[in-house]
Amino acid sequence: MNKLITYFSATQDQITGLLALLIVCAMFLMIGMLIRPQRYMPEIDLIAGWSLVTLVFVVAGGLGGINFQIITSFLVLTAILSLLVMLRKKRADRHIDFIKSLVLALPLLWLTATMSISQWDEFTHWIPNARYLYTYDSLPGPGKPEPTSNLPGYPHTLAFVIYLVSRVTGGLSENAPAIFTVVLLALFSVTLGRVAKQTANEDQGSKIG
Repeated sequence: MNKLITYFSATQDQITGLLALLIVCAMFLMIGMLIRPQRYMPEIDLIAGWSLVTLVFVVAGGLGGINFQIITSFLVLTAILSLLVMLRKKRADRHIDFIKSLVLALPLLWLTATMSISQWDEFTHWIPNARYLYTYDSLPGPGKPEPTSNLPGYPHTLAFVIYLVSRVTGGLSENAPAIFTVVLLALFSVTLGRVAKQTANEDQGSKIG
């Protein structure tokens, strides 16, 4: 029994990784709000912010050769600016449904945070690619250290998430991908709930008509 409890008891590093991942997700939301001022389906803000962050890393870091820590500082300042704009325009309730979904998902987030990297397939490219980003603050390329990943050219979209979380924690956060997957599921549940509600309202309206 004690051994079973140990499996689901998070270490300090795992808890730190969970909190850091939520901070990074908040940054994605804030940045996404800058490019999506409309209030329709606000949960997409996270995806939009994640996409823009990926684009900035690829263009500025991959093509421009700018150090990733400089890019990260710029992204953090952008997120803070977006937060100030949100507070000024009184849009603090924009993501209330997503927050509720995350609260409901807290037990699953906790269980996922307690998992170790050996419990899912991360060894071929995701973690090695993220480790490279964290170690060298750049994408692999000519004149740079050789990557250890089997697929160094695999899209780094998820690796950028791991990199940002690792910068917050101060060490490579190996459980970030699994936790982020749960966050995306919570995000998708908001969309499903909205679609179901709209469909029910439409059906009710057609019956009345």
